Formats: sequence, C-alpha cells, structure tokens
Amino acid sequence: MIRLRGIKLFTMATATRTHAHAHVEIGYVLDKRIAIVTGSDSCTLAADTVFIIPPRCVHHEAPGKGVARVLYAGLASVPERYITSQALLHASVAPSNIIKDLMFEMLAEKNEIRIHAERYMSSLAELLMIAAARACEKRAGVKPSAKEGDLMLRAADIADNRFRFPSFGVAELAGMLGLTARSLELAFRERSSFTPMSFIEHYRIRHAENMLRTDRTTIRTVSRACGFSSESYFIRRFKQLHGLTPRHYRKKYTAAVPDGNAANRND
Repeated sequence: MIRLRGIKLFTMATATRTHAHAHVEIGYVLDKRIAIVTGSDSCTLAADTVFIIPPRCVHHEAPGKGVARVLYAGLASVPERYITSQALLHASVAPSNIIKDLMFEMLAEKNEIRIHAERYMSSLAELLMIAAARACEKRAGVKPSAKEGDLMLRAADIADNRFRFPSFGVAELAGMLGLTARSLELAFRERSSFTPMSFIEHYRIRHAENMLRTDRTTIRTVSRACGFSSESYFIRRFKQLHGLTPRHYRKKYTAAVPDGNAANRND
C-alpha cells in the first residue's frame, strides 16, 4: 500500500540545498518556472508540469525569475513498476487535470480527522502515483500496454476514458484488459489497495469533486455525468469517502452559489 509521507505547498524564492529522499517525490509547478539539477543534468520546468523524483536521486531546485509555487507530495512504499527510471521524469499537462486536483485535495484533507482517514489518503496517494506515471510515460512515447506488468497504468487509461458510462464496470474493464473478472480481482489484490470496482468509483468520485467545486449543476446532474446510475448510491458512497454529502462538500470547498434547483437535490 502506497503511503503519503507528506504534502505541502512550497513557495520557492531561492535555491534549495542539494538533497535526496528515501521515498518518491512528486512535484507540480503551479506558476513561474523552476530548474531542477540532478548530477550533471539540468532541466527547466514551466507551470503545469508534473515531475517525479525517484528515491536516492541527488538533486536541488531553484526558481526562475520571480517566486515559484510548487506542490510536493512524498510517497513511501511505491512499487517498483511505477519507478521506470532512476532519473528525473517530467511532463507538461493541461491546466485542469487530475494530478493537480488530487494534490490540492490531499493538502486540504491532511489535517482532517475522520473515520478511515489514513486509508483514504493512501487511496489518493496511489491514484496520484498512477496519474503522474501515466503523464510521464505518455511524454516519453511509451504505451502502458507495451510494458510488462503495467496493469494498473493500462487500467487507469481505460477507467479515465470510460468512467462516465453507467454501464462501465468490472466486466468491461477486465475484457478490455484481456482478463476474466476473477483474474482482474486477483491482479488488483496483488498490485493495489483498490478492488477493480473501487478503482472505477474513485475516478467517478474525483470527477464529481471537480464538478461540485466548479459547476452550479444539481447533485443529480453531477451523479449522472460521473457514471453513477443511482443518485442515492452516489450520495452514500461520496459520504462514506468524505464524511460529507455532496451538497455539504460543495459548501465547504466553494462559496455557496444558489442555482434555483435546490428542490432537485435529494442529499
């Protein structure tokens, strides 16, 4: 099980000291530019770039012009299949993306005290590792399906494209991976803290969180847009994960926006 060692928003005004970690470090450049120096190599990363620094990689960072803001997450117990290189990996991503959403959610949730908090944060850490690895591999032109043993990256590609369809479930995911549903369950048990169904649901929940923070649509519309066939099931699962109903989550993370459709919300 991947564990979150720490998550922080770092304002970088000067160069950091040269250092290395025993864990995997994932970073996300929010604005400006930063330079990362590893050994004799150096690269400049612009805003909306994700990077992965593998364990024991000696490096230091420095801002470009002005003060840069960077999100950092330290992940422990990361399986070797996600560390494809001992060198720095990086990739530019769209300004709106799951990596940034996950990191901000982890930042917001790190001080929350609630039932299953450690397990929930571990789930977010695993999704973050998968999303960052996918982004870096795509930049390098490596197809996840071409890599031996990279079932989770292949499953992530499929789930990310198919979660919006209510009919998408374990059977379809298994079929697209060339496995039986039972074989997929066993494969996930060996590789992940997720079951295949909870893996799919996390993609649906992630998209729902983004819609709740940014859209004025009703809870019913959010539920349908994220592939939940039942609004009541969506509300129940969302509350199990967050300790909040979707409506209360929206109030907590955004300013309340009246939309005239409150009567349609059943949570």
